[in-house]
Parts: sequence; C-alpha cells; structure tokens
Amino acid sequence: MMRGLPLPLTIAITIIVLAFAGLASAADYQKMEVVDIKLDARSLEGKKVEISGFMAQVMTIPAISNTAYGVSIYVDPTSLSREERRAIMVNCTNTNCRARLRGVVKMVSGPGLSPQWGIVADSVEVSPR
Repeated sequence: MMRGLPLPLTIAITIIVLAFAGLASAADYQKMEVVDIKLDARSLEGKKVEISGFMAQVMTIPAISNTAYGVSIYVDPTSLSREERRAIMVNCTNTNCRARLRGVVKMVSGPGLSPQWGIVADSVEVSPR
C-alpha cells in the first residue's frame, strides 16, 4: 500500500500508471514503410519500428508488406506470445491478412532462410480473415 492511501486508491493509481507505461512504450516505435526499412536497414539496425500492412506466412516464416503484394520483409516471431503466433498461423498462412507489427530491425533467419535484414517482432495485432 502506498503510504497513507487506502488500498482501492493504491490499486487504481497502479492500474493508471501501468496503462500509461504501455502507451509510452508504443510511442517508442517509429512508423515506417517496408521499402524504407529494406533500403536503410543497416542504419536502422536496433531501431524500434511499427509497420501496418499485410502479413503472410509461407511455410514457417512470416513476412509483412505495406500493400497486399508489395515489397516485403521477413519477421522473426520467436519472441511473440503463443496467442500472437497462433493468430498469424490461423489468419495469415498462405494468404494475406491485415496486421500491425512492432519490432526491432535486425538480421533474421529461419528454416530455409539465409540471414537477411528483417524485423524481430515485439508484438503483432492480426485482423481475422
């Protein structure tokens, strides 16, 4: 309990602080187009980016692009929650789904994929088909 405050008020203050902490972390991500990430990947390495567009998963490797069949970049989903990975598998396998991805620009690789610039995902929101 915060010094001198009743427990319900302490809980309410804690919830508000945590909510604002989540909003602040979303502001840490720079909204970008996939083509700009591909062109400037070396200088963006380690930067937090946000991409809104279309995601597709072919085999085990998701990719995201700003348009349904535009330039895409691979996504490393290993740090996503089980629910987020499941949403990609259910909604985006062998087809495009709408998605908002937040992550860090880094080299990524996977089964059958040689290392290349991509996004290590921190979070993803997928719209159902």
